[in-house]
Amino acid sequence: VMDIQHPVEVDHKAFAENENLYATLFLGNKAFFVTFRQVDPFHAFYIDDDGNAQARSEFEVSGWNDFFKPVMNDSRLVGIGMNDQTMAVSLYDITDLDNSNPLVARVEVDASNSWSEARWDDKAFSVLQDAVAVQNSAGKVETGMVLLPFSGWDEQRGTYMAAVQIFTFSDSSLTRRGVMEHGTWVRRSFQPEDGLTANLSEDSLSLFDSTTPDSPRELGRVELAPNYMDFLVYGQYGARLKYNRDYYYWWWGPSMDMPVNQLQIVDLDDPDTADPVAVVDLQSDAQVYKVGDLAVAVSMKWVERSENEYGYDTTIDVFDLSDPVHPVHTGTLRTDRLNPYYYWYGGPGIDDCFDCGWGYYWYGSQGAKTVGQTLVFPELKTESELIGVEHVCSTYVDDSVESCWENDDGSTTCVMYSGGITCTSMDGGPEECSGSIQKCTTDEYMWHDWECVDIDPDDVSTTTTCYDYERRNYWSHFALNVLNLEDPRSPDLLPIIDTPREQRAVGMLADGTDLYMSYNIPVDVPGDTRDYARYYFSRVDLSTPSNPVVHSGINIPGDLIAVQDHGHAVFTRDYIWDDEHLESAVNKLQVQNGVATLLARVRFHDRMVNQTLLDGAGHLLVSHRLSWYAQEAHDTDWNDLYETLSVFDSRGDELSQISQVEVDDWAWLKDARVGRAMYQVPGGILVLNLDDAANPFAQAFFSTLGWPQTMVLAGDDMIIPAGKYGIYRFDLNEFNLLDVDSDH
Repeated sequence: VMDIQHPVEVDHKAFAENENLYATLFLGNKAFFVTFRQVDPFHAFYIDDDGNAQARSEFEVSGWNDFFKPVMNDSRLVGIGMNDQTMAVSLYDITDLDNSNPLVARVEVDASNSWSEARWDDKAFSVLQDAVAVQNSAGKVETGMVLLPFSGWDEQRGTYMAAVQIFTFSDSSLTRRGVMEHGTWVRRSFQPEDGLTANLSEDSLSLFDSTTPDSPRELGRVELAPNYMDFLVYGQYGARLKYNRDYYYWWWGPSMDMPVNQLQIVDLDDPDTADPVAVVDLQSDAQVYKVGDLAVAVSMKWVERSENEYGYDTTIDVFDLSDPVHPVHTGTLRTDRLNPYYYWYGGPGIDDCFDCGWGYYWYGSQGAKTVGQTLVFPELKTESELIGVEHVCSTYVDDSVESCWENDDGSTTCVMYSGGITCTSMDGGPEECSGSIQKCTTDEYMWHDWECVDIDPDDVSTTTTCYDYERRNYWSHFALNVLNLEDPRSPDLLPIIDTPREQRAVGMLADGTDLYMSYNIPVDVPGDTRDYARYYFSRVDLSTPSNPVVHSGINIPGDLIAVQDHGHAVFTRDYIWDDEHLESAVNKLQVQNGVATLLARVRFHDRMVNQTLLDGAGHLLVSHRLSWYAQEAHDTDWNDLYETLSVFDSRGDELSQISQVEVDDWAWLKDARVGRAMYQVPGGILVLNLDDAANPFAQAFFSTLGWPQTMVLAGDDMIIPAGKYGIYRFDLNEFNLLDVDSDH
C-alpha cells in the first residue's frame, strides 16, 4: 500500500463458493482460512512479498474452527471451534503449505452438545506456551496449554455444567486434561501468573491451581454480582432475598441439588454492599412475603405424582423477625394444594373492545397477598360453556399460480387468481360469509403492480372444505387459599374459599385486614348483540383469620382500582366505546349498607388510564396516555405520545382535578407516597414532587440498570432490588433536576 488513503488491489482469489468464512489468520507470507457448509475445509495460501496470493492446499474435516492461534515459532496452529455438536481444540502443522493433511489432532471437551463464548470472542479462551511440562499417555512431554470455557451436558451426572476444559499440547500431540467447574457461563479464562488460572463469568471469579492440569484444585472464588430479587423492611433493618439459583436453572438435572436462596439481614443505611448481620437459608426457588414481623418463605416444585399425573408440592417456612438480628424459624407447612398464580391485569374483559385500556400478564411463583395476619394464595379456576356448534365452509382457488402470454401487439399479460371465501353458521342459523375470489392482472414490466377485481367463484376452479366445531366461551373465577399465621408455630391452610363459577375474575387488591375481589358477570341487553358485563366487588374480611367472612358482591361501574377509608369509599375504572371512539373513566363511589353510590366520574376522551394510586395525602394519582385507537385515527406521531399524570382531590365528592403534568414517553407509575410520585422510565426512576399538588414538577432522576420490578419505601429512602445489578438506595428528598417553569 503506497498510499493508505488510496489502496490498490494487487491480487484477488475467490475460493469456497457458497460457504461461510470462519477462522482467518495472516501469518507472515502465509494465510489460513476455514470455511464451512457441510464439512470444514482448511485452506492454506502463500502470499509473496508483492501481494500475489497462491492457493496451496485444502484439507477437509468435520466441524469447523472459529479462531486460530499460532504457536511454537509459527510452526503450529491451535484452532478453537466445533466438532459437529461439541466444542473442540485442533492442532495443525503448518510448516509445509502443500501438506494435504495438516491436522495433527482434534480433541473435544468432556461434555456433549456443548457451546462456548469462545465461538465468537477470541478473548474468552487462552492459548499458553511453556505453561506446563506434563507427559501424555505415549510419554511425550507437552508444554503448551489451552484453557477453553464451555457449557454442555454431563452424561454421567445427568445435568448441564459450565466449566473450563484444560488441554495440553506438544508439536505432535494434543491431550484433554481436567475440568475446572465454575457453575455459570465463563466469559474469560486466563492465567494471571504461572500455575494460577482465573475463570470469570458475569456472576463470579474462581481461582484454580492448574500446575497439575489433570486435577486442577480450586483455591477460592468471589461472587461479583449477587442476584437480589426482593427487599423487605423490618424496623431498622432490611431483608434482601439473595436468589442463588442461576437464570438457566433448567440446566440442573433431577439428581442435582439446586443452590439455596438466602434471606440476608442488613442495615438499611447500606442495603447493597453491607455484610449481613444474620442469614437465613431458604429453598432454592423460595420467594418471601412479609406478614407483620414474620418472613414467610414459599417454595413450589413441579413433581410427578404418578404416571402422567403432575402437580406442585409447596413448602412454607415461617421465620420470626421481631428481632431481625436473631431470626427464629417458628414453623413449617407442606402441602399439595397450591398452584402458581398467572394473572391478566387490566382491560374490561370484553371481547369487542380492542383498545379498552391495556393489560399485562403478571406472574409470581406464588403470587400471594398479605392480608392482616394471613397470606392469601389466589388461584384462577378455568371454566367454559358451550356457545353452539359452528358450521364452517372455506372455498379456495385450486391453482393460484400466475400464467403469462404475449399479446398481438407484442406486450405481455399475466393473470393470477387468488383469495378465498369463508362462510359460517351457528346451530343451523343464517349463514355469514366473508372474503372474495379475485382475478389479478399485470404486465411483466410491472410485476408487483397487480390490478385485482372480484369475480364470481363459479368462473374459476375452486375447492370447498367444510367442518363443524364447538364454540366455547372460556373464563376464570377466583379461589382463595388462606394461610392462617395467627400462631406462627403452626401455620395452617384454611378450607378453600371458592367463588361462584359465573363470577369472572378481574382483579384483586388488599387493604389492611380486607381482601377485595373484583369480578364481572355477563348480561344480555335486549335488542343489542354486543357483549355487556355487570361489574362487582366482594370484600373478604380476614380480621379474624380463622373465620374469614365473604361479603356479598356490590355492583360498581368497571373494575376496582383503589380503596379508601376502610372500604367506605372506592375508586373504579371503566370504559366507553363505539366504532369510532374510545374513552376511559375513573369513578368515586360511596359504600354504605352493601350499596355503592356514584359520587363523581372523570372521563378521559381518547385516552387510556394505565395506573391509579392513592398517595396517602388525599390525592388520587391517575396516569394516562393517548390510546392506540386514537393514535391511529388521528395519525399521531410516536414522538408526541407522552404519559400524563392527573392529580385529583380524593377526599371530596367531586374528584376535582388539582393539576396535570406531562411525564415522559414509556413511563410507568410505580409507587407514590405523601408528596412524591415515582415513575419508571427508560434508564431509571423519575421522581415527581407533589408537595404542592397544584404545581407538580420533576424533582429527581435516578439512573438504574435493567427494569427493576420492586420498589420499597423506607423512611425518606426508595430502595430497589435490581437482580444482578444490586440494590439501589435513593433519597426521595434529593433534587437533581431543574424545572424551568418554577423556582426549584
